[in-house]
Amino acid sequence: MNTFFFGIITCAIVVFIIYVIYLVKDLKETLKKLRVFLDSTDEMVKTTESSLRPAIEELQVTLKSVRKITDNIGAVTDDVKCLSNSVRVVGESAKRVSEMTREMALQTSGIRAGVKAAAEHLIKHYITKDKKTS
Repeated sequence: MNTFFFGIITCAIVVFIIYVIYLVKDLKETLKKLRVFLDSTDEMVKTTESSLRPAIEELQVTLKSVRKITDNIGAVTDDVKCLSNSVRVVGESAKRVSEMTREMALQTSGIRAGVKAAAEHLIKHYITKDKKTS
């Protein structure tokens, strides 16, 4: 019976060794395919990197341009604020000049009416006085 068990154990060991040999062979083929895949992937990465490098550099230049444009927009906005403030000041000055002109016109018409009344009074007074003395 011991011989029988040794035979079964020997058969099991032989089957196991054949399975391990088959497994090692498959692993060897898988490793070859994996190397080929990694080599092709490495080539793809290098190609992608070389094609992306100019795009990234162009993107950096574009970002610098956008930054300059943004800065210029800020400066223009400040200039527009200054211009609108100047227009407001000019408008207020024109309003003050208009009010002063209106006041001067009123004063001038008042003075003119006063001078006219005074002249008429003086003329009437001297004319009537001259007529009485003559």
